[in-house]
Amino acid sequence: LHNMVSLTGRPAFGALVLFGAIALVRDKFMVKIPAHLTNHTAYFEENMLTQDQMKKLLSLSKRLKSFPVNRDDTKFYKAAREHIGEAEPIGPNNTCRHMSVTGICVFRLFTIFFSHHFRYMVPDSTKTKCVLPGRIDVAKHFFMTGGIMGLKESVPALSARILSFGRYMFNYSEYAIADELFNGKKFRDAARKVCPAEKQYLDPVQFNLILQIPGQTVPLHLDAPYFWGASRFQFPQWLLAVMAFSGLFKDRFIDQVQVVAYYHEWNDTSAEGGSFKYWNHETSGPQVIPAMSAAGSAIDGSKVVHAGDIYRYKSSTLPPMRRTASLELQFQGNESWDLLSDSEKIASYETSDLRWTIVFRARCFEDAETAQRYHENKDYMTLEAILDVLGKDLEERHIVKNASSLSRLDLALVLLDTYIAYPYPPAAVMPFNLCALPSIANLFKYFCQ
Repeated sequence: LHNMVSLTGRPAFGALVLFGAIALVRDKFMVKIPAHLTNHTAYFEENMLTQDQMKKLLSLSKRLKSFPVNRDDTKFYKAAREHIGEAEPIGPNNTCRHMSVTGICVFRLFTIFFSHHFRYMVPDSTKTKCVLPGRIDVAKHFFMTGGIMGLKESVPALSARILSFGRYMFNYSEYAIADELFNGKKFRDAARKVCPAEKQYLDPVQFNLILQIPGQTVPLHLDAPYFWGASRFQFPQWLLAVMAFSGLFKDRFIDQVQVVAYYHEWNDTSAEGGSFKYWNHETSGPQVIPAMSAAGSAIDGSKVVHAGDIYRYKSSTLPPMRRTASLELQFQGNESWDLLSDSEKIASYETSDLRWTIVFRARCFEDAETAQRYHENKDYMTLEAILDVLGKDLEERHIVKNASSLSRLDLALVLLDTYIAYPYPPAAVMPFNLCALPSIANLFKYFCQ
């Protein structure tokens, strides 16, 4: 790509030529969402929360005080495996290098080039090894495409947009407002509209409180799927997403429902943005649900691709946030929140500046006995068994000759390139974000934001 752009001796002109060439064939790069991840029920309720419930949620958020960056969600649970074998010892000053991908016949030219030039590896939870991020499927797509808006920005700028903040609670009964909401009629009615008709027993999974500062977004993703014998407590979430997209583990897939509701006070969604978008068809664009105060929606986010618009896109400037820094939003009292990076304040916000979301999740089972059987199940899938199923499929589709001969990093990236099918920006003329590649970004500086 660098040689192509420089061929004319006039980089700006060469960049324009390449930009135009890719734009002309953009439809060739479009992906189809697998049929089994489309045509599912979505439900919207304009008054999911009462004003009293919103006040209780804000009060709880202030009592919790600290909201770490969502990248560090493993602070709230323990995963038996954070990697599939690609881990390597961490470098000096907790740095990670990216091991180049070699010898792989992958069919997407740009993703190969992107894979060679982007630093994927990050420190694990122990800070002793470098591994692929738990949601590398999400980050890779977001950086490569610029998200649903097709942003043309550098990796540091894009990183700041998706480093939102949250708390993950796996025992809702410890929190009175969470217990009230989960057992409330509105939540249960919404949830049962999404769960299959034969699976109306709701088994609570977790509830999350998610905060976004102005300028942030929720990138395209599937929620962490649950399978009989495989969940976020056993394996990296990106591998679970691969399993869901592949359709090879449908017999083990567990239906679930997520109910998303907003407890911020602002309600001018046309000015503030932050709408919820979901893709329910193979090739068409997204359906939109505005992030209205007190409103909520219900969907199975583990089998419906979804995202969020940028919150206050036109009126905000994000502070610089390093991907490897320890980041948190911390309540200081008097409606003031400080954004801390490695314990140093880099920005301050008022409560009214933030986009506040509560997310409930529950598994859908036939009855209480089936739910109890799930909780008592210790017959976990093994990593080797999962990779064997995926590897055989790769070989049968002639994507690789011998999956077992690949390094685990090579195998991971082939799995991501082959199965993950998040849609490209629906309105962008250029579907790729060349500004995320340091080696050639300067050549495209006229197009970068």
